[in-house]
Amino acid sequence: MSTRCGVWIYLFCFSLVSGFAQQSRDMTLDVVVTDKSGKPVSGLEQKDFTLLDNKQPQKILSFQAVAGAAATADPPVEAIVLVDTVNTEFTNVAIARKEIEKFLGRSGGALAQPVSLIFFSDGAATGTISSRDGNAVIADLNQKQLGLRTIGRAQGSYGGFERMQMSLNTLQKLADFEAGMPGRKLVVWISRVGPF
Repeated sequence: MSTRCGVWIYLFCFSLVSGFAQQSRDMTLDVVVTDKSGKPVSGLEQKDFTLLDNKQPQKILSFQAVAGAAATADPPVEAIVLVDTVNTEFTNVAIARKEIEKFLGRSGGALAQPVSLIFFSDGAATGTISSRDGNAVIADLNQKQLGLRTIGRAQGSYGGFERMQMSLNTLQKLADFEAGMPGRKLVVWISRVGPF
């Protein structure tokens, strides 16, 4: 009987994975059309383009034509590294910080996109500048004084619920703040225990 149950669970998990794999992906494509001499072609409309995926036509969900000097690129994706010191032990926060500094310092500190760090505890959140210069982000971080968590793990499930609420509140505040800022954001949440 355990074999049948194991097979059923395996099939169920496989169907979940295959279901996720079939989800659609949104992509943004910036296209520049030039004539034979290399000059930009203007006046194109959505109907002038065909989007193919594995040789199959796909629907273009949105289209925006931009001409000449008005053609400015979107701001780069900003990576925000959020370190949860509420749910993570001090030793693990120190290890995470050391690894983040190694990442930021690679290639002489040159980063592909702007990166900022946020460390939050039960007292407040401490953030760094957002920069493509990893060395500048590290220097800013080293000037900050990070707060430590005061909620003890000995508080049992009530303490766990309170820590989870703090994490969710911090994430909500971050989302509210970033919603008013231009560009896309990539948030990397570093925590021993996820807030969900």
